[in-house]
Amino acid sequence: MDDNIIDKTCINILNDDCIIEIFLLLPIADRIRSERVCKRWRSLGKQSWKEVRILDVKKSTWGLPEESNNYNLDIVKHVLTRCGKFLKQLNVLQWPLNSDHKPMSVICEYCPNLQCINLMGIDKFWLSTSDIRSLRNNYQNLSKLIMTDVKLECEDHLSQLFRATKKLKYLSVGGLVGHTDLSGKCLQYLPGDAIEEIHLIRWGNLNPNYLNAALRKFNNLRVLEMFPFNRFDNSTLGIIGEKRTIIDLSLFNTPGRVISSINYLFNLQNLERLCLRRNSMINDIFLINISNNLKQLKYLNISSCKEVTDVGISNLASLEKLEVLIANRLDKITNEPFGNFYNLKVLKCARCENIIDPGIMKLISLAPNLTTLDLFRCSITNQTIEKAIEITKQRTNSIILEINIHKTKVDMSMIPDTSPYLRIVDTRPTDYYYYEV
Repeated sequence: MDDNIIDKTCINILNDDCIIEIFLLLPIADRIRSERVCKRWRSLGKQSWKEVRILDVKKSTWGLPEESNNYNLDIVKHVLTRCGKFLKQLNVLQWPLNSDHKPMSVICEYCPNLQCINLMGIDKFWLSTSDIRSLRNNYQNLSKLIMTDVKLECEDHLSQLFRATKKLKYLSVGGLVGHTDLSGKCLQYLPGDAIEEIHLIRWGNLNPNYLNAALRKFNNLRVLEMFPFNRFDNSTLGIIGEKRTIIDLSLFNTPGRVISSINYLFNLQNLERLCLRRNSMINDIFLINISNNLKQLKYLNISSCKEVTDVGISNLASLEKLEVLIANRLDKITNEPFGNFYNLKVLKCARCENIIDPGIMKLISLAPNLTTLDLFRCSITNQTIEKAIEITKQRTNSIILEINIHKTKVDMSMIPDTSPYLRIVDTRPTDYYYYEV
């Protein structure tokens, strides 16, 4: 295209800084195409890459359709050539499948200054001991590292990596598919004063002695997630209970054999988020103790804790800061307790088939900041929706309430009215944790 014609278009009235800002808002594919328009855009396009600090390596976020064949190693290198040396964070969420090059060799070559690396798009069959060595040799200033499943043969090299990364604050290892083979020996080499957040997902061979030794070192731990939490001894919960710095704790699938030591969690009086999904030890007495001891709690997930009844749920209403309650698959609860949760913003009680209209209607009436009600497979009827229409019409805070009515007794064809602050959805929840086995 003639550069004289290009110069007269409206966008070229903008100064260089404005055009660079526009380029930074474009998907990767469009940003590359824009460099072909004219000499000025090519020059500004190349300058814009210098402003990129975070990059997601994924086909869809680059503006390429899933069926596209253009997502290959060459285009990844093309992008990293332009911005790799300026990046501080790289999220490898989908590495090109037909690549003959090891991902880590490419990353180390083009991205020398990374502080945060997410390798969730690289499974353990691609991560070798040499890859872990490359991480250690090139990224000793790492503050955040996320990896999927890791092979046992990499454990010694992970130990060396953790020993070298003195500034590491965030570590996540494992994914929802497959199991990590590591024993946990490497965890002992994490920097004790630096680590603030740890996620250990599906560590099938985790040795409790290694885990306990590592936990004792972490003086500033704020977030801890272990799923499943079944590779430990009775002292593990005692050690966790001593970590008063923890504000976010997730222990999934805890077996009943530690019912006595679970009480150590009540020492975590700064706790703001607690997820105890699918734990056989959680009962009404435990929830009463939560309401008496964990007054800072804002988020609680007790899904599939089958011993919980209305008594336990009712006591949670005394937690004045509680905003999110996830209580899916609780067979023994009814609608009775929910009318007292005045400060609640989110309630998810999917597959609680004993929940009917009155309690939910009261909750809608008395919780002005309620934004989400997931009533999938609950026994509610049109009465709940009619009350929601009535109440949300009166809202002065402009907060929209979304209610999921999938597989309920609601018949929307019989409800002609609506409200600008009410959104009804009728879809099966896609959250992984709905599909529990």
